[in-house]
Amino acid sequence: MPLIVSNGNTTIQIVIFMKKVLFMVVAMLCVVTMSKAQQGRGGMRMKPEDRAKHSVDLLNEKLTLTQEQKDSVYQFSLAEAKEQQALFQAGNNGGDRKANFEKMRSIREKTQQKIKGILTDEQQKAYDELVKEQRNRMQGQGRGRGRQG
Repeated sequence: MPLIVSNGNTTIQIVIFMKKVLFMVVAMLCVVTMSKAQQGRGGMRMKPEDRAKHSVDLLNEKLTLTQEQKDSVYQFSLAEAKEQQALFQAGNNGGDRKANFEKMRSIREKTQQKIKGILTDEQQKAYDELVKEQRNRMQGQGRGRGRQG
């Protein structure tokens, strides 16, 4: 039993309908893909509290922090994340992005000094190595930007 009756107008209408459905499915897939791509970017899209917790977890994994150190790192990192988020948003709203970037760097360096102040000598050495690794990783990513096509 054939699904499409061989009546000229009916066949054309079915084909047009199927094309519209296919187009709508493709359009929906594009929308979903684009929204997933936007969500995939971390960094400043994370809440300050989540960024601070991530910092504590990372440092605890590498340095084995005491509970008091974890609490301090969380407070330092939370303050840094809130300040940087405000600067990031100001840059996106027409502010001086380059000046804001420098301010963010300064905030990060101050936070790093605060964190070093609560670490043991052994932890400070491991922390310095971690910061150095992160800096090298960030510089490596920066070199690859803007050179495509």
